[in-house]
Amino acid sequence: MLGETQWEWFEEELRVHADIRFVISGSQILLNKETGSETWDNYPSEKNRLFQLIKTTGAEGLVFLTGDQHYGEVARQVDVLDYDAIELQFAGVNQIEDPEKNIYRVSSVASSRDSYAYLDVYPKDIETDKAHIQLTIKGINGQNEVSYRVNLDELKRKVDYAGQRRFKDSTTITAKHNFDHLHLRYAKNNAPTPVSTRLEMQNGTGQLIVNETSTYILALFDEEGNRRSTFDTLYFEQLKPISPVDLGSKNLKQGLLYKYKEGEYRQIPTFAEEILKQGEISNLLINDIAEQSDHFAIQFEGYIRIPTDGAYTFTLRSDDGSNMYLHNTLFIENDGSHSARSRSNIVALKKGLHPIRIDYFEDYMGASLNLFWQLENQPVEKVPASSYFFLID
Repeated sequence: MLGETQWEWFEEELRVHADIRFVISGSQILLNKETGSETWDNYPSEKNRLFQLIKTTGAEGLVFLTGDQHYGEVARQVDVLDYDAIELQFAGVNQIEDPEKNIYRVSSVASSRDSYAYLDVYPKDIETDKAHIQLTIKGINGQNEVSYRVNLDELKRKVDYAGQRRFKDSTTITAKHNFDHLHLRYAKNNAPTPVSTRLEMQNGTGQLIVNETSTYILALFDEEGNRRSTFDTLYFEQLKPISPVDLGSKNLKQGLLYKYKEGEYRQIPTFAEEILKQGEISNLLINDIAEQSDHFAIQFEGYIRIPTDGAYTFTLRSDDGSNMYLHNTLFIENDGSHSARSRSNIVALKKGLHPIRIDYFEDYMGASLNLFWQLENQPVEKVPASSYFFLID
């Protein structure tokens, strides 16, 4: 299939950094040889060399584009590149033949004589969608005959990391992967090399303990020292605990103060004017305050009593927008017109009272607002009403 000069060139290209790679072949790669057609499967040593070269160079984000067959399809072979090999096969623009039986086929087959294909490439994640490649093959009348999407994160040798990256004293990060033939190595503040510290794994799981603000970079390597994945950069921050406010002998009452206004908002408004009413409330009870089902805004203000020193993860969930301020600083941003959505942040707090403010607005349908907290290694709970206080004049 290829001469040595071509193999050498191909290896050099695979080692060049790229987010997305299209490897184009005139003959289909993922077509089983039993069909009797021209295919890389007729040259098993060459096909194996192709796959091994992709693995040993650590190339990711790779999709095969092929032709020669006179129909269009998508084929997929599981895990042969340490991720799935995916082939997008295009028909000749004015040729057609009956499709053959392909054991790797994962799509419908384009069967129109004058079909045509195109790719949409979305190279970056956005808030509403993942980076992906979209194949569409249409017939001459514009009807879709094949539609297939590949998320770019499917084309990576992935390591899953779990654990807090912002912490009070120390944190334990759990790393998991399914590559028995690869080793996860790491270094602090530098890219790991084949001789960097190897994370000890048992049953595909290992743990990394971090006790200071630092940056760790990790990657998968094989036994020969070839890096087989992109670098994973994990930033860790040791949080400085925030002290409570000292209110002296001032009188407190359970609950929060609120301000209420109405209007057709798309973002949280200011609460300096046009206030229709204000008062006190025992909790974040928007339905007990609102005088209409839509188009209103409420500001809650007071103090939250922290029961014990520690790192707290707060989650603000709302429909529509909300923001949480802690010690007069924006702590969680969840603004805008949207359905129920959660946003979180973590902070180290000392036991006592901490000033809090939550701004909220309802645009249209489904009003809701909740605040949750989670102390390190404890279950998530809704902040109880008994934890909110405000000053009595």
